[in-house]
Amino acid sequence: MGNQHVEKMLTITPQQSKLIDQIACRDFAIPSLLLMENASLNAANWLWDRFANRSLLIVCGTGNNGGDGLAIARHWSVRGGQVRGLLVGSVDQLSADAATQWRMVCALRLPLANYNPASGDTSDRLSMDDPEGQSRFITESLTAENWSRWCGNLAQTIVIDALLGTGARGALRHPLPSIIEYLNQHAPHKIAIDIPSGLDGISGQPTPIAIQAQQTLTFVAPKTGFSQPGAAAWLGQVTVIDIGVPQAAIQRAMQC
Repeated sequence: MGNQHVEKMLTITPQQSKLIDQIACRDFAIPSLLLMENASLNAANWLWDRFANRSLLIVCGTGNNGGDGLAIARHWSVRGGQVRGLLVGSVDQLSADAATQWRMVCALRLPLANYNPASGDTSDRLSMDDPEGQSRFITESLTAENWSRWCGNLAQTIVIDALLGTGARGALRHPLPSIIEYLNQHAPHKIAIDIPSGLDGISGQPTPIAIQAQQTLTFVAPKTGFSQPGAAAWLGQVTVIDIGVPQAAIQRAMQC
C-alpha cells in the first residue's frame, strides 16, 4: 500500500492505538504478550516473503516496540534466517513484555549486543540466568566508540527499526539522534516497525530527526500523521499489519 492511499483508510492516533490494545486486553481477555506475538509473527511473515535470503539487523529500544523487534528476531532465527539484535538502553528498563522477548532470544543464543550509555561499566558482558541458575554470557556490551563498528557494513543488510513506537513524545534523548543519523547515512534499506523512530504519529514530522524508512509496517491501521505533508519522505511504503484485535475493540476505541 503506497502512502498516497493512507488518507482513504481508517487512521488512528497514537492514543487510540494504545487504547485499542488496552480494550483488547481488558474486554476481550487477550494478553498483551499475545498481541505482541501476533504483530511480530505477521511482520516476520511479510519480511520473509520478500527478504528471506537477506540478513537482518534489528535495532531495538526498551519499550514494547523493541519487544516487537526482539520477537521478529526470534521468528527470523527459527526459520533459519541470519539476524543480529542491538538493544539500545538498559536491560533493566525493558517493558514487561519486551523483557519476556529478551529472555527468549537470549535462550536461542542469537547474536545480541547492548549499547547502554547510562552504564558506568561497559567491560562486562550481560548475563541471563538459565533455569538451572547458571549464567550464560551471550551478549556483548558496546560503547559510543564501538557500537557502529559492531553494526558492520550495512550495505546489504535489512535494518529493522524497533527503537521507538507511537507512544514516544518530545525530543529524542541521547543517544538516539546519533544512532538514527548513523543508520540514515549508512543503511540503504530500513524498515520501520509501526512508525519510523523519531516521527510524531500525529504531526507526521521528525522530532527533530527520524528514521528515513523505505518501508513502514504499521499495526492495526495507519496513524493520523502518516497523511500529513512531508510524512511520506520518512515512511516509505506503508503496509498495515494485523495483530489479531477484534473489530469491536477498534470500534470502541474510536468512540472514546
